[in-house]
Amino acid sequence: CPRSAIFTASFQTEMQKEKTDKNTFTGSPRLTVQSSNGTKKGLMISFLTYNHCRSPTLKEFLECYIFPVLLPGMVELLHEAKKQRCFERKQTRFIALDFLTEWLYNHNAKRRDEPFVEFFEIPFVKDWLKDHPRPPIPLSLLLTEKDASHIIQTFWKGYRVRCHPEVQELRQWQKHLRETKNIHRRVREFWMSFSQQYLFESIGLQSTLGNSTRV
Repeated sequence: CPRSAIFTASFQTEMQKEKTDKNTFTGSPRLTVQSSNGTKKGLMISFLTYNHCRSPTLKEFLECYIFPVLLPGMVELLHEAKKQRCFERKQTRFIALDFLTEWLYNHNAKRRDEPFVEFFEIPFVKDWLKDHPRPPIPLSLLLTEKDASHIIQTFWKGYRVRCHPEVQELRQWQKHLRETKNIHRRVREFWMSFSQQYLFESIGLQSTLGNSTRV
């Protein structure tokens, strides 16, 4: 069963000859990651020991320094992508590079005892987004399935009610009333007359007060 299958990512490189010469690597690097449903089952990393008398080749550098750090993050990335249903949908709100950046930053050996930091709170991410802001994420990607289904059902129920003959008759009557009576113009004229009347009353009151002070 795919759901219960244990995802295993393994990276194993065996050096054919272990030499102690100054110009060779020594040791057998091995990285084994086993996890089920996003939970780590086992993690064993043994690094190559390298004599710094010469520069490593590209393959040796990847096997010694890059893969032991990157592969566990890639495993967690695949599990999170499965959790976000990225393999079932064409578009999702999940951004793989953001997740991998957050995972690598929080699993840095220099931050071993420090608290977890979310992606948008990482210092260099905040500095980058100040100069390169991202466009807003579409609402269709932000809504959960429950919220999206609620909005769709609400719209559909309202549409079915508006299609009812009696409701249509009421809507047509309201439309005719707005067009013939011009309710917006009448409301505007009412408030204009009210404001003018209030202005005249205030002017008359001021003149009355002025005459009384003269006497």
